[in-house]
Parts: sequence; C-alpha cells; structure tokens
Amino acid sequence: MSSAQLTLLCLLPSLVVLWLLASQDPKRRRSLRLPQRQPRLPRTPGVALLLLPGLLLGGFGQWPALLMWMGLTLSLGWLLTQLLAWRA
Repeated sequence: MSSAQLTLLCLLPSLVVLWLLASQDPKRRRSLRLPQRQPRLPRTPGVALLLLPGLLLGGFGQWPALLMWMGLTLSLGWLLTQLLAWRA
C-alpha cells in the first residue's frame, strides 16, 4: 500500500473525531446561543482517538505517510475551525 493510500485511510477517522470534538465545543455553542448538552465524545478520549492513526503510522515506520497525515490533519482542522467560526 502506498503512502498516499495509508494517509487517506488514516485521515478519515481523524476527521470524524475532529468534527465531533469541534461540533460539541462548549465555548462555540455558547457564542452561537445553542443549548448546552452532554458531549457525545469526552475530550480526553477524543484527543486520544484523534492521535491514534498517527501513532500507528509511526509505530509501523511509515514516516512519509505520518508526515502527510500530520499536515493534512492540521490543515483540515484549521479549515474546519474557520468554517465553524464563519457561522458564528
């Protein structure tokens, strides 16, 4: 499997977790005057799940895929933050 395929395979679960964490952020919900609710995914296990694909890539020695995963996760996380801030 190529580095690009591994990167995309690991990127998908990270983006799902990132979306869950961003959508239930209490400060963002307060600023939008949305009702507070119990988080579906607690923050600490969420961050652990977010970083798990990167740890697996590093553990298996897939360094190019790890670097691409880190760059894409950070870039798409930034883009998600900008999109959610635009709504506020």
